[in-house]
Amino acid sequence: MTLPLLLLAIPSALIGIFTAGPMLFGTDWTGHVKQLPYFLGSIEVAPSHDVLARLAEEFHGPVMFALHGFMAPTFWLAYVGVDDINAATDKAKSLGATVFKGPSKSPATAG
Repeated sequence: MTLPLLLLAIPSALIGIFTAGPMLFGTDWTGHVKQLPYFLGSIEVAPSHDVLARLAEEFHGPVMFALHGFMAPTFWLAYVGVDDINAATDKAKSLGATVFKGPSKSPATAG
């Protein structure tokens, strides 16, 4: 199962390296030379909602784009399935756990 995924991932990564700048941000593939946006005239975006322009300010080429994933702090979100989440949280705290965000129901269990 892993080999087919790798065979799909490698060309996808290469395509992304050479097309992210031109298609999304109006730069050459390195992210350094401005050029006409790929979708110029095809897609109109209101200046007040131009999310890609905001992202383009932070885009410094495909290598930095990829390295950002390694430099950004990790994000962890834990899901647990228990009958009484409040009791389970209280027990975890009594055992020394730190709760950063309290219990909440997920959309799958809300009801």
